[in-house]
Amino acid sequence: MLPLQLRRPTLERPLPSREFQPLLLERLTALRDTLGDREPAVVCNWHGIRGLRWACAREEPATALLHAEEAMVIAQAIGHGKYCTLLSSIASMNRWLIGAAEAAERTLVDMRDDDVGMVSSFRPFVLAWLLADRGALGDARGWAERLVASGQAKRLPQDEGRGRWALAEVLRRAGELGAADAEAQAALAMLSATCPIEVPGALATLAAVRLAQGRAAEGAALAEEGLARYPLIELIGPAVPRRDVSHEKGVFAVMGTVRHNGFCWSVIRRPHCMNA
Repeated sequence: MLPLQLRRPTLERPLPSREFQPLLLERLTALRDTLGDREPAVVCNWHGIRGLRWACAREEPATALLHAEEAMVIAQAIGHGKYCTLLSSIASMNRWLIGAAEAAERTLVDMRDDDVGMVSSFRPFVLAWLLADRGALGDARGWAERLVASGQAKRLPQDEGRGRWALAEVLRRAGELGAADAEAQAALAMLSATCPIEVPGALATLAAVRLAQGRAAEGAALAEEGLARYPLIELIGPAVPRRDVSHEKGVFAVMGTVRHNGFCWSVIRRPHCMNA
């Protein structure tokens, strides 16, 4: 729980998202420097926010992982079990981003969605992606569909949109291109209305689907649109420089596939082949 002096201004004067995270971190830093060990909850929150923000704003998931792990140690010491579980999910997502997928999977599978509260969509989303990465497409599809169903049941179109984005990616890899195209378009409609910052990633998936369908010009146009929208991520951190996209021989030389982890985005630059 944040100290009252940190929470009250945000309740009285809501801030745009561009300003909120840096301001919150600035205030936490000031409190940490002033109170130090007398307020371990402040230090815990300071590390926790960096565990999220450093993976997106600085594209440093390894550093973000260190912050999340430090926050977990403090949360355990002060007996904040619920927050410790939330931090464990953040740490697992950062492990996934740095390539430690097996460790991330072990932790996430053992959790329950209701253990992580506001970041409950992290778990099925990341599990769908990492399982798809290792070729377990049936299991990956199950987690993606679970997130879609959860979003529908809770009437949370943002969660449903994330689930449909993950499902589109799984279907693309399974070669079910028509279904993948439909899911990607549904995801874009929902994310455009609820979380525009996630649209570039969903566009990247749809672009890869169109390439695999042999619609190279459409795929390249979608990728260009995604890259043009990418500066929206300046809302939470600096955008990467614009890069050219090539669709020669059915391959994107560069395509920003944005993997969402709750508040975290990390740009994964790698080729997307038509048969991938």
